[in-house]
Amino acid sequence: MKNLKVILVAALMAVSAPAFAQFANSGSSSSSADTEDYNRVGITYENVNLSPKGGDGYGLNGFGVNYIHGFSVSSELPLFVETGLKFSGVFHSESEDTEEVKTTFMYLAVPVNVAYKFAVGENMSIQPYLGLNLKFNLVGKEKFSDSDYPEDDYEINVFDKDDMDPTWKRFQLGWHIGAGLNYKQFYVGLSYGTDFIKIAKKVNTGTFSIGVGYNF
Repeated sequence: MKNLKVILVAALMAVSAPAFAQFANSGSSSSSADTEDYNRVGITYENVNLSPKGGDGYGLNGFGVNYIHGFSVSSELPLFVETGLKFSGVFHSESEDTEEVKTTFMYLAVPVNVAYKFAVGENMSIQPYLGLNLKFNLVGKEKFSDSDYPEDDYEINVFDKDDMDPTWKRFQLGWHIGAGLNYKQFYVGLSYGTDFIKIAKKVNTGTFSIGVGYNF
């Protein structure tokens, strides 16, 4: 699954290759793309994969809502620095016989990206980007239940030292790469990234997202 996500991102990035070649040869693609600041609101499907070293990993699926502001850094080139705020919630559930474990994570992220718009037609552009991701984990809990013994149900908070020792990290720093397609005010894009600062010792995370947005 992880390889498929990387392939999807690489495929969308590859779509921009013809535009880059046109830009390199003539410069017309960059000059025809919009160089104005922009705002964007969007929603995303999120898949977060937790991979403990030497253990079984699992994926959490959910959604995200985000706001992005793109700051133009040149009046001649469609080069931008993006930042904003994203709230995400992802969930996982697995069961065996009468036992069930439900996992919930919610977090805020602040991206800082460098993006470039390649014009590929009237009112259309492809926008690859590369950036860092500052993440603050708000909720991280696992609920254990057994339908035969409901009185024994319990919940742990992975950020609470009374439940987890050592606790998982509230703050993380990571990177991501992605690309989007702009058509008039509408946007569709995808990205993939991992964390430099692991959420827990020997636990790797990878995040894939795909979503739609509106530019204004």
